Amino acid sequence: MGRTGLKSGTIYPALHRLEAEGWLRSWSEDVDSSAVGRPPRRLYAITPTGLAAAEAALKPFREAPKPTAKVRFA
Repeated sequence: MGRTGLKSGTIYPALHRLEAEGWLRSWSEDVDSSAVGRPPRRLYAITPTGLAAAEAALKPFREAPKPTAKVRFA
């Protein structure tokens, strides 16, 4: 996948697991495939449960103490 460098075999199983956990919801975009010349895209959105889980996972990093030692370069 161009922007992330991750292969589709990595990202889609992760998206499916997050959806199974209730952290994401997904749906197919409402387009006429023949008119746009491609299949409908799968769209994803984070759920309130997923947002709470993400915030809880990030909390230790946000609350980490700031470094107090100063580095001196010679």
